[in-house]
Amino acid sequence: MSKKTRPRRRPAAPASAPGREDPGTLVERMVASLWTAIGAGDLLRAELEAATCMALPRVGRLDPEDAQAFISKVLVDEAVRKPSAEGAAMLRLLMSLGSPSTKRSASQALARLTETGIYPPDWVTGAGKAVPVRAWRRYDVFGDDEAIAVTFRYGEAEHGVVGQVDLTGMPVAIAVGVAADAASLIEAISRDDEPFDRTEEIDLAEARRRLEVPLARCDEDPDLGLSVDTMAYLPVARSRVRRLPAEDTVAIPVFTAADRAAAVDDFLKSPLAAGALAADEDATRFWAQVLTGYSSRITGEPPAQIGPRKLAHLLLGHVPNTFTLSGAQRQHLEPAVTAWTAWSAAQRGLDEAAAARLADS
Repeated sequence: MSKKTRPRRRPAAPASAPGREDPGTLVERMVASLWTAIGAGDLLRAELEAATCMALPRVGRLDPEDAQAFISKVLVDEAVRKPSAEGAAMLRLLMSLGSPSTKRSASQALARLTETGIYPPDWVTGAGKAVPVRAWRRYDVFGDDEAIAVTFRYGEAEHGVVGQVDLTGMPVAIAVGVAADAASLIEAISRDDEPFDRTEEIDLAEARRRLEVPLARCDEDPDLGLSVDTMAYLPVARSRVRRLPAEDTVAIPVFTAADRAAAVDDFLKSPLAAGALAADEDATRFWAQVLTGYSSRITGEPPAQIGPRKLAHLLLGHVPNTFTLSGAQRQHLEPAVTAWTAWSAAQRGLDEAAAARLADS
């Protein structure tokens, strides 16, 4: 996570995340930390410890079947071996944060405990039921990435969750954080320390719309390069996002193929395209269509939306994987793309510094 959104104060659980430690010793230590948090009745810390334990198979790159076997043997069975209110609390946490398979396994085990008169303590029944309070969006003016932060309340205490979302391809969360002190998160995301970043408060439904699918995509690419902390935080972040309202009060703009075609025509008619058109009209139109089409593939994203990182992603990844370029198209790439990015900056009203940064890319 970038320094601009990383919470300054980290909760206890991820501080003990895996390193170069004997696997058996590591598991024992992590489970012991979970028992300690449960014994203290600290709901947020217990959630984070449970999520960290459930992340261990992913850190070890176990396949899904082996990962589920690990969770059942190490966590569910561990709770059953200690038939107590604390064991019931562990099972309740797994039911709140785990995968469908983990939820079923933990639920069945908890049912066996309750049949013998053992119930979870009152404090753990609120697991996952945090009350959402406020939300913010920090984004760069180019549309390459954004961070969504939401604060939640457990009783009188507030904590925060933040997700850093990469928008250069399909939106995906590349970092997730949880701050036990919500004020530190608000301070971090509101800091005015990046010339091309902006911060705005958004409603809770918009926060859900911007976070839910990117968080889900974290499981689709095993090589996404997520940090150990992010993998540990994911179940808690997803649990919190499910608490956000699903209905957005603001209609999301929809851009169609006709809108993209109109944008291409607008570019080709602009003075900024004149030099490129004079050199090669067909190649200029081709690149305008490629850039405009790629820049509006996400719902709500206008046809001229592109930034330095997205431009590199398009030219170095999307284009080679999608098109067979002619010699003229290769030769005319630089003047056509340079003209289109200048037009894009003007269309979006980017200031001089931002337009120069985009041109430099």
